Amino acid sequence: DFLILTRYAGLTTAKACFVNFTSGLSVTLGGIVVLATNTSDATTGIILAIAGGAYINISVAETVPRIDSHITGKVDRLLMLTFFIVGCIPIGLILLKHEHC
Repeated sequence: DFLILTRYAGLTTAKACFVNFTSGLSVTLGGIVVLATNTSDATTGIILAIAGGAYINISVAETVPRIDSHITGKVDRLLMLTFFIVGCIPIGLILLKHEHC
């Protein structure tokens, strides 16, 4: 996050740290709200699905085009696809024993 905020968004180090800290606080606040409310298993599943979709959207919409601009051949493209799939595997492994929804 810090590298993207400083290099591509043009933020200063202090502003990038503030934005990163604020982002982390929002995650903590969201966790507290979910734990403090009485959410059903279906609601929790929907929240997790939206969060997972957000991560995949960020990787596909923001990261892949930047990597793609540096690819010079088929081997590089295959490596990019392989590492993307390897990055998605842990998300799938978490869902194997997922029982609450």
